[in-house]
Amino acid sequence: ISTKKGLQEGGDLKEIGTRMRLFFQEAGPTFIKFGQVLSMQIDMLPKEIRVELEKLQDNVPGFSFEEARNMFKEEFDKDFEDVFSSISEIPEAAASLGQVNKAKLKSGEIVAVKIQRPHIREIIGRDIALIRFLFRFINIKKFNLTEEYLEKVIREFENFLTVELDFEIEGRNMDAIRRDIEKDIIIPKVYKEYVSKRVLVMEWVDSTKVTNLSKIEEWKLDKDEIIEKVLKTYLRQILKQGVYHADPHPANIGVTKKGKIVLFDFGVVGSMGKKYRKSTMRMIEAVIDVDPTLFFDEFLKINDIKKETVEDYDDIIEDVAEVIEKYKKSIIPDYPQCLAQLSKVITSYGIYDNQKYVVITRTLMHLFSLARVYGYSDKDTQEIFRDIIKEAIKENVWTSYSLTNIQESSSLLAENVKDFLTNSEEYIEKNLPLLRIEYKEKKREKSKEQEGKYRAFGAYKYPFIAITLALFGFLVMRYYPSLIFKNYPYFFCVFSKH
Repeated sequence: ISTKKGLQEGGDLKEIGTRMRLFFQEAGPTFIKFGQVLSMQIDMLPKEIRVELEKLQDNVPGFSFEEARNMFKEEFDKDFEDVFSSISEIPEAAASLGQVNKAKLKSGEIVAVKIQRPHIREIIGRDIALIRFLFRFINIKKFNLTEEYLEKVIREFENFLTVELDFEIEGRNMDAIRRDIEKDIIIPKVYKEYVSKRVLVMEWVDSTKVTNLSKIEEWKLDKDEIIEKVLKTYLRQILKQGVYHADPHPANIGVTKKGKIVLFDFGVVGSMGKKYRKSTMRMIEAVIDVDPTLFFDEFLKINDIKKETVEDYDDIIEDVAEVIEKYKKSIIPDYPQCLAQLSKVITSYGIYDNQKYVVITRTLMHLFSLARVYGYSDKDTQEIFRDIIKEAIKENVWTSYSLTNIQESSSLLAENVKDFLTNSEEYIEKNLPLLRIEYKEKKREKSKEQEGKYRAFGAYKYPFIAITLALFGFLVMRYYPSLIFKNYPYFFCVFSKH
């Protein structure tokens, strides 16, 4: 990496990426994980290096059956024989942090027993110190980075591993996402009585890797239906639910004989609030509609940066427009790669991404790589994005203003009212990209004059609903303070005469 040619002066990026990948593989579990995290840094490394690091898999040897037995005994004070009628001595899968053994509970259910690798926490602590030491010798200026940013990446890596090493968190993640998932998607059931920080017992689901196309054809499943189901599942998790499985590489996605999708390994889960999801939808729509100003404004918003503080605002807009237009002209627009390139361009001006944006983009890149394996180029990926965004908008409008979540609803109402009354023109301008999706079919049938009136009404609809509901709620709470809604008795006291 520190060769004289450098990364941008004719150095063979693919060769550098290969050397890095081989080094991480030989250096052990922590370095394998660190290489995987580096592959997520879309604004940090060139594409050629990231592609090589994405090849890092957790294909490492398992540990002995006796070590697994001892770990289980330490966690639950029980032997395998006390819980299982049988358990395989050879692991079904082994990764850098643990392994999975197939077993049968005494009650008859077939389960997967995920057990953490012995002494892995001590190994990780030692290796992170070594990573910090090694990076002192890398010329990070060639990556357009600062020492502070690199330290941020390493700290995030530590946090990433801390979460992934806690199987109790993984179990809760699985339960949380399962509640909102579609019926055709399977997330293995967790046996809570056998979950600890180092052991996780879950339902065993027979499936094949989502990339095993020969097996999928043998089962006579519709490939287009499967990949469309995978894409829509992830987009709904990201844009509608706000909690999503953030590590969709092929080893973590399975397909059953009946064509259902199975999601494994919830050590890495992304989360976004409603405001963040709204900005993400606008950014995706801005890329599709070639609107660089909207894209960058929303980028600044999700990174909590005020527009007025950006010195090179106009120059950045020009560069963003150039990238979007370049990808738009492609025969098959690669939107995730476009988002990654946009992130890299903005970073060159010293504006760094919120890690949530990086995780989302990396997730989308994995999904579209998977779609290409299925030969999905004949499908209109724009329409899939638009369909899910349309669903998310409708759901957000009507569920946000419900009494079941009145505190958050009132906050959103106040925010919309304030935005509209402060600057109605800017409010309408920001919301029009979303309204274009919702009224797309109707607009085609209307004349230009009717379209203008319809769009204007649509733009004013949201603040009108917000103001009406806010006034009605205020009057009820002001003059009927004795009314008590379920779970919110104190909220109304704020508005009472007392």
